[in-house]
Amino acid sequence: MESIYIREGAAGDIPLIRELAGRTWWPAYREILAGEQIRYMLDRLYSENALQEQMERGHCFLLAYKSDRPWALLPGPSARDQEPAGFIRFTFCPKHRVREQDASSSTPLN
Repeated sequence: MESIYIREGAAGDIPLIRELAGRTWWPAYREILAGEQIRYMLDRLYSENALQEQMERGHCFLLAYKSDRPWALLPGPSARDQEPAGFIRFTFCPKHRVREQDASSSTPLN
C-alpha cells in the first residue's frame, strides 16, 4: 500500500509549489476557464514573487507526497486563521482522481 503524507511548504519549496500548481490547474480548470485566464491566475497567485509575498503574510501551502513523490498541492490555513478549516479540497496532479477529505480526520489517506 502506498503511503501519503502532508507537510508544510517553505520558501525553498517555491519551485515545487509552482510546478504542482501548473500541473494541477490546467486539468482542473481548463473546461471552465480560458487558457489566458489560467495563465493569468497562475502568474498572479503562483509566481515566485507572489508565493514569497503570500508566505511572508502567513499563508501556508501544504504539499502532499505519495510514495515519496510530490502528488498534490493543498490550500493551507493562514497564520491569521483562528481554527483549522476542517475541510480541504485536494487538487491532484493529472492521472490521480480528485478526492476530498475531512482535514480533522485522524485516519491517514492511502
